[in-house]
Amino acid sequence: MTTPGQLRQRFVFRSRCWQALVLLLCVSLLAACTGPGGSTPTATRTPVVATAVANSSDPATATALPPTATGLPSPISASATGIPTIATPVGIGSSAEGSNGWVLAGTLAQSRAGHSATLLSDGRLLVVGGERSQSGENSLKSVEVYDPNTNGWTPAATINLGRVAHTATPLPDGRVVVFGGDTFQTSQLPSSTNTLEIYDPVSNTWTPAASSALSRAHHTATVLPDGRILIVGGQSLEAGGKPGQSLAAAEIYDPSTNTWTQAGTLSRGRVGHTATLLPDGRVVISGGETVDSAGTQEVTGSVEIFDARTNTWTTTGDMVVARTGHTATLL
Repeated sequence: MTTPGQLRQRFVFRSRCWQALVLLLCVSLLAACTGPGGSTPTATRTPVVATAVANSSDPATATALPPTATGLPSPISASATGIPTIATPVGIGSSAEGSNGWVLAGTLAQSRAGHSATLLSDGRLLVVGGERSQSGENSLKSVEVYDPNTNGWTPAATINLGRVAHTATPLPDGRVVVFGGDTFQTSQLPSSTNTLEIYDPVSNTWTPAASSALSRAHHTATVLPDGRILIVGGQSLEAGGKPGQSLAAAEIYDPSTNTWTQAGTLSRGRVGHTATLLPDGRVVISGGETVDSAGTQEVTGSVEIFDARTNTWTTTGDMVVARTGHTATLL
């Protein structure tokens, strides 16, 4: 006769046997899934994201590296559903400036409008002239330089003549040619100038150079492939500071000889136009505003091309829409 204790022992023994059998089956199944020829569910597989490291001068040299090769975590990770999710990039703040790539770049010592801003060959930014306010209070002689390495502004040597609506054109040798513009002080009547000054960033000095035949402001200045500068259009103030006719005459300044030459005449005077250098050395002048002797203003859509090899102007097709104060970007 079997006692209750013996029945209990038999029940425990059989339960442990079944547990061992189930555990053995689970281990066998796991080994079959993860071993050679096995597969894992896609929901638990993390995709490998390669980082491209390329020579900036040759896109063809891009090399795919694993995420850990850069020392930074991959910006893409797998969720439990197997759908990639974007992780927060390292080093990017939550502020609007950080996420959009904009940062404050210091403050100039002098507020100004109508000035010029020219990129120097060493990466700094040269800011010249302008006026104290848009109401026309004094043209400025002050010059400031921004250094992106220090994110700071420093004063530079003052220009000899304060000017606004001038041009500042970098030369291949690193110097900057500042030409024309309007000049005025509170005690004087405003007038346009035909003077030219050259800034040397190495010595931080200004050198007066030859003056052109015409005074003008709001013109364009384009460096030709041979290093000369083409000056086109603009407007010259008349006696009493009243804007005069828009200019059709063009001139060329040669910094190597410090001389000016005439560069023909456009089919019409222009102010607020654009001048775009083409790869073949020609210059496209588009749009602008024509102002006649009576002060009548007409916005134009006409386009003309200057060929420095023949010193001639050619009229080409008009723009669909007449415009002034626009931009023209070479593709």
